[in-house]
Amino acid sequence: MVLRIWQDAARPSPRGAALPIMITHVRAGWPLTRLLVRGFEHDGRLISTQADSADEDAGIEPLSCSDDLFERLQRWAQRGRVQSSTELIAQEPQVLRALPAPRANEYLVGGLVGTHGALGLLIAAAADAAPFTAGDRERFAALLEAFAAALDTHARMRELAVL
Repeated sequence: MVLRIWQDAARPSPRGAALPIMITHVRAGWPLTRLLVRGFEHDGRLISTQADSADEDAGIEPLSCSDDLFERLQRWAQRGRVQSSTELIAQEPQVLRALPAPRANEYLVGGLVGTHGALGLLIAAAADAAPFTAGDRERFAALLEAFAAALDTHARMRELAVL
């Protein structure tokens, strides 16, 4: 599955098209309730959804952050960690603000750090109330680099479109 995701990330595509394709392929091989990518936008201190497996009408509003919250979330993402929502409640509760609501099932959240400066979060919602396994966490962690590369490309394409 990881090879297929890297192929999607590397394939030339219209602006931002790689992220939804990658999400579709991950969900085809891994039963998740939801998988989404949220990106940090420095203009206006926003965290917005770049791609989401949920229906179009289930989108999340961009999160407008104070300078302090935005910087804390950026630092967390830059660590490139994977944490469950249960761990975040105890250790990094500010990260939960970037997650979609309601949060009935457990989530995994990983920081995305692109080589060209794009930052974001990869968020997966469990298919049932059971916690993610160690294997699930490893699989999720293996996806972070490919999603970070695609987020980087997406951000660069947005910059070029503005020019």
